[in-house]
Amino acid sequence: MNIIPLASPISSSVVYRVADQAFDFTPNDPGEVAARTGSPASLAVDTVLVDVGMPNGILLYVWGYSPQSSWPAVPGMPSGAVDGVVMVDEPELDSRGSVTIRRDGSDPAEVWWTQFDADTGVVPHHERRIR
Repeated sequence: MNIIPLASPISSSVVYRVADQAFDFTPNDPGEVAARTGSPASLAVDTVLVDVGMPNGILLYVWGYSPQSSWPAVPGMPSGAVDGVVMVDEPELDSRGSVTIRRDGSDPAEVWWTQFDADTGVVPHHERRIR
């Protein structure tokens, strides 16, 4: 993956809906999403989806089920965080339209964690760890 710090993300809001235990994405201008999407594609990280604009591979937005009760609280933003967009180079996205990123089952202790800052409500990222 590449971080493109000078590109501007889609003007939108991503909220966590407690009743649904899910992230929801609401663009300020749906036309902007349509213009950046091209061919629809997505990365599935367990039950959370990241929609990707193809063929450029820019990650557009996140949505999906992610129970907050399992998130460890980690104060502050991750070190090195920058504003911008992320671009993924995944050849399988072109041919299949969707790629699942998950543990391969060889190690039952390998899981995806969602961290969050309880003071700000910021959910900085998903991270794969070995317990």
